[in-house]
Amino acid sequence: MEARLHSANNKSEALMMKLRESEQSVERLQAEVEILKESKGMIEDQIENQKSINEDLDTQLTVTKAKLNEVFHKFSSLEVEFEDKSNCCEELEATCLELQLQLESAAKETLSCGINEEGKQPQDGWEIKAASVKLAECQETILNLGKQLKALASPREAALFDKVFTTPGATAAATNIRNMNRRFSLRDQMIAEDRSKAIILRSPTEDAQKSSLNHADNDNELISPNALVCAPEAYFGPKHKSGNAAVGALAIVPSKKQGFGLLRSLLMRRKKGTSKKSRSLVKV
Repeated sequence: MEARLHSANNKSEALMMKLRESEQSVERLQAEVEILKESKGMIEDQIENQKSINEDLDTQLTVTKAKLNEVFHKFSSLEVEFEDKSNCCEELEATCLELQLQLESAAKETLSCGINEEGKQPQDGWEIKAASVKLAECQETILNLGKQLKALASPREAALFDKVFTTPGATAAATNIRNMNRRFSLRDQMIAEDRSKAIILRSPTEDAQKSSLNHADNDNELISPNALVCAPEAYFGPKHKSGNAAVGALAIVPSKKQGFGLLRSLLMRRKKGTSKKSRSLVKV
């Protein structure tokens, strides 16, 4: 009996040892379960965060795609606009070159008309003046076209346009047109002054001289290569008129420079009118 009791005690102690070990393993497993639960919660949180991040990335991707499409549309529109500007620039260049050629040819024609037709009637002067005004308008149009070309072109091409629109030929043509306008205005002013002086200071003898002068002027207007020049006694004064019956006689001589023939004759007529005024004052 004692042996059986001793063996039963040993068995119970062994079972108690196993029970304790089982309890310890259970506690250890429970701790591991808690740790696994915590890690599961953290993983779930990370998954939620990753989901939100993915949603944000999807939104950003959609916005980026929309912006990219907008950029593509803008790029295509800019390409179309660039082609339009290139075509417009080519048209403006062609128009500018054509206008420059027209300006040069018109300037040459105007200068030749001003040189060869100075002895014609005053209405020809008005026609030439109108032509010069048209030339000035043409030049202004060319300058405006140049500004438009500079606005459409790159800085490098703008420098080339500056060189083109500031050529000596265009500058010389504009200077010649201004000089011609100034010359015609001076001629009209001198003719008006001569007429007013002739009306105010007219006398019977001067009327006869005026008729002879007008007759000589009408005869000389038919001869375009020659310029009308007064005789030296007409503007040297009464000291140099001995032996001459007609003080206001005109001499026809060939003009060396046709561009200044009419201007020189008008200046001499002005001097002659001044000398007439002085003689009339002496008579009074």
